[in-house]
Amino acid sequence: MKKILIIDDSAIILEKMKKFFHERGYGVEAAPDGAQGLKKIAGQDFDLVLLDVEMPGMDGFETCRRLRSEEKNKLLPQVVFFTSNEEPAKKVEGLQLGVSDFIVKSLAWEMPDEFLARIEAHLRISGLLREKVEIEKLRILHAAAVSVNHEIANPLQCVVFAAERIKSLEGENPRMKKYFDAIDSNIERMAAILQDLTNAAQAATTGCAGGGEMIDIIKSKEKS
Repeated sequence: MKKILIIDDSAIILEKMKKFFHERGYGVEAAPDGAQGLKKIAGQDFDLVLLDVEMPGMDGFETCRRLRSEEKNKLLPQVVFFTSNEEPAKKVEGLQLGVSDFIVKSLAWEMPDEFLARIEAHLRISGLLREKVEIEKLRILHAAAVSVNHEIANPLQCVVFAAERIKSLEGENPRMKKYFDAIDSNIERMAAILQDLTNAAQAATTGCAGGGEMIDIIKSKEKS
């Protein structure tokens, strides 16, 4: 469910907008001023903020400025200014702050279908941006997993081969068996940790995106 936060100092407008969006299946939160709105944003993920421009104390511009100053809020949520009038100078300032649109309040009462269409367009954009952010996180996680896998797996593989070679030279020497068992146990433990990392990065295949390749220590050991 898409979540919308309405920030407006008018209790009447807050109630009207909450009812409007609730009836259309959206999750809605409301805040009577910018400070309380920012607190809600800090604790929840919203897809869109419908923000009144003219409020006592912290106005819409300052609220948006503080919102976008947080690294995690650079792109999301989408911010739509909900204003009594459209002034070109204010539009420019708002767009520079990261506002996506200006909607005159009267549009919500006089042309609700158009108002809803514009809001839903921004919600779709919000969804696409959220997907982009998640994909980028997965890409970074996968790249890190491939890097760590190779940094650890390559030298560990050498240990595996060296241990097997020493075993072949020592034969069935009972004095050495406990040491070889300890080596095998720790190799398997480290291999399991690498596999957990691989699984966490959703890259539990031999060939990975971006040309990376995960090395399976257990399989390598079995082949030796």
